[in-house]
Amino acid sequence: MTDELIIKGFRSFDEEITREYFYGYCRKAYDIFDNKYQLRNKTGLDFYSLAHDYYIKLLIHDFKPLLDRPTGMKLSSWMTNGFRFVVLDALKAYNKEFGQIADTTADDVLEFVRSTDYEEGMMYQIVDAVSSYYQSDQVMQEIAHYIFNEGYSQKDVAEMIHLTSSAVNQRYKKMMDEVVTPYVIENYSEGLYTGAMLEIAEEAVDYETAGHGRMMAPRRKASVMQRIVRATEYIELPKPTTKERILVFLLKLKRKFFPL
Repeated sequence: MTDELIIKGFRSFDEEITREYFYGYCRKAYDIFDNKYQLRNKTGLDFYSLAHDYYIKLLIHDFKPLLDRPTGMKLSSWMTNGFRFVVLDALKAYNKEFGQIADTTADDVLEFVRSTDYEEGMMYQIVDAVSSYYQSDQVMQEIAHYIFNEGYSQKDVAEMIHLTSSAVNQRYKKMMDEVVTPYVIENYSEGLYTGAMLEIAEEAVDYETAGHGRMMAPRRKASVMQRIVRATEYIELPKPTTKERILVFLLKLKRKFFPL
């Protein structure tokens, strides 16, 4: 199929052409840049997030950037170049936003781990996950062992392994970003979600109790909390924007052609 027909398929929302060529070209480009920037382990930098962003940027301009490619330039090469700018913009945003919340996120994750009845076992699992991920990095393994298994502070670990505190902190943030936080969310997300919802429910129950000026019966309190949690499933959402409708189209394509 010629490049012109492919672009025509994009502009007419042809599902087969979009799947084979848009996603196909973007997947090849993603693999190239993932190898260079380690994208897949960074929040919001997964393949579909970046591909959807690129699609929307092209759609806003009716895919004209693809029509304006230099003479003789293959569409696949031109799209790889365009995808690169999407990746670089996303990386800038990631480094700016995630860098500011990384410490808070790490603290929240570790607080959850230490608040459970399985703290010791979970800590060993986390260290194993770090060791598996950084198999050839002995320093990372030592930092994980001393902080998670032994409970030493970053400052103490720096003295023990003869590194500066800054160097240990940088490596700690890296392992939290790439391994620990994703591991805990993937394996214990139900506990994180349930805990947050119960906190909201407890606050709502306390508010209702204060409003009536009397103690709420245990059965009544449990019933109210259950209704609050269930109610989150029926929150009325505003009408979707044009961008959101585009995302729905892309998600339908994903579910149809790339089922889990």
